[in-house]
Amino acid sequence: MLKSEWPNEVSEFKFIAKPMQTLDMGILVDNNYPNGDEIIEAFDIGLKMLKDSGEYDNILIQNGLDFLIK
Repeated sequence: MLKSEWPNEVSEFKFIAKPMQTLDMGILVDNNYPNGDEIIEAFDIGLKMLKDSGEYDNILIQNGLDFLIK
């Protein structure tokens, strides 16, 4: 994301070696939103597919976030 949004400034970003805090990824959908359960299920399935295929790690690496790889 940094490279695509701020290509000329990406070299100015600094990352700490170890994150101060890590959070699991998630999604919130209002209980009243139509098909909310299906949206959450699709998100969970898609995220698992990205992680299982290694693509999730590739995305982190491409964006200089490889320190988040578990």
